Amino acid sequence: MEMRDGQVAAEVLKSLDYLIQEAGNIQVTGDQTGKTRYLNWIDTAESRLRQHFTDTRIADDLLTPRFERIDRDYSNPPPLGFNIALRGEVEKQKGRLIQFRDELQQLMKWSTRAGKIAILDCNVYMHCIMFNEIDWRKKLGEDVVRVVLPIAVIDELDKIKYMERGSRGDRARTVLKVLDGYLDDLQTDGFAPLRAKTTLEIFMDERSHQRTQDADIEIVSRGVLLQQITGAPVLVVSNDRGMRLKAHTRGLTPWAVPEHLLLPTAK
Repeated sequence: MEMRDGQVAAEVLKSLDYLIQEAGNIQVTGDQTGKTRYLNWIDTAESRLRQHFTDTRIADDLLTPRFERIDRDYSNPPPLGFNIALRGEVEKQKGRLIQFRDELQQLMKWSTRAGKIAILDCNVYMHCIMFNEIDWRKKLGEDVVRVVLPIAVIDELDKIKYMERGSRGDRARTVLKVLDGYLDDLQTDGFAPLRAKTTLEIFMDERSHQRTQDADIEIVSRGVLLQQITGAPVLVVSNDRGMRLKAHTRGLTPWAVPEHLLLPTAK
């Protein structure tokens, strides 16, 4: 649900609420009024969704085969099943927008807690001393730090655990066991304390989210979304120069891991 540059989450929420309300106001009648209102609503919804979100599929999915039939067909009286199709399409699209609105409302909760958000790249878990042994407040020069772990990073660690043997597979298994130690707090409170004024949080995929194939781009895009939601700069911590460059080009703040935090095998 990444928003376009310049979009404000609270304003996007208001826009979605408006579109949902207007969908509910479409009256399916036996004349052409219902069709006209529906097509006008589609034009408005498509324009707004393309303005709000980078994922063009959110707007593209307004233009279904049933929409094409409604747009094309009308006679007086309307053809058999026309009003049923129109009513069904309005309810379907209204339901989609309610889902997006609810997901965005859930994401807004990320803006209610204080602290600098730092997303650790997968290589930080693999090639640095254990993440929970690092004083992130001191290293980052921040009073409060929120270490955020996108679920895509956990999936990458799981992939390494199962597909690679030797030291890399062992390291992934060790990191995942350490993460498991925070699971109870994460499930209860949504965050787990790492040390004073430093927490660990898991950033789950929203239901409508579709991942990119490139893991680095996926992690960066999640950081961009968090930055849009919170309205505050988000750090991407990585030992990978390419990853830091990707973060920088998307407006995030890259942070290179100091050599003294790297494991001997990574130096």
